[in-house]
Amino acid sequence: MNIPNKLTLIRFLMVPSIITALYMQTEGPAYIALILLICAWLTDILDGYLAKRNKSITKRGAFFDPFVDKVLVSFVFIVLGDLKIMPMWLVLLMIFRDFATQAIRNAANSEGAILKSEWSGKIKFGLQMIALIFAVLLIALSYTIEDVRKWMYPAIFWFMIIVVIWSYYALFEFLYKNRRIIFGVLNPK
Repeated sequence: MNIPNKLTLIRFLMVPSIITALYMQTEGPAYIALILLICAWLTDILDGYLAKRNKSITKRGAFFDPFVDKVLVSFVFIVLGDLKIMPMWLVLLMIFRDFATQAIRNAANSEGAILKSEWSGKIKFGLQMIALIFAVLLIALSYTIEDVRKWMYPAIFWFMIIVVIWSYYALFEFLYKNRRIIFGVLNPK
């Protein structure tokens, strides 16, 4: 297993700890969740950089890296929705979008077609991670600074609205730019 794949595996193994720390709902574990989220994002950036720089992109890594990204983002969003930090309907819209994109990619891959990622999708993931880090930071701060609770929920809500809008823009751009491949896969002759 090469270094980028090891970093992806480490990121995957961080997910249960992040979930557990958030459900503890106290200051210390909230900061641990925050640190782990930041580390997870940094390992994602680093594994991609190393894989490209060292020309060590593998089929396993090409599958596992986006899978781990979806697991990380989806589960942390679900926890934040479950804890009423953000509305569950926004969480579900986000998760639906990510799984719809993955289903389309899988259908195309099963027919031998590779659907290219767009920059808007990479920005979407960055916005998702920033939203999660922002929300967990506010949660951690709210345990010691009472005033944070007064404005944290609207701040997280409006940030999530922006992230969801961008995510669906990225989805429609992905569908539009890959429409010929998608249409060919979904309607074979």
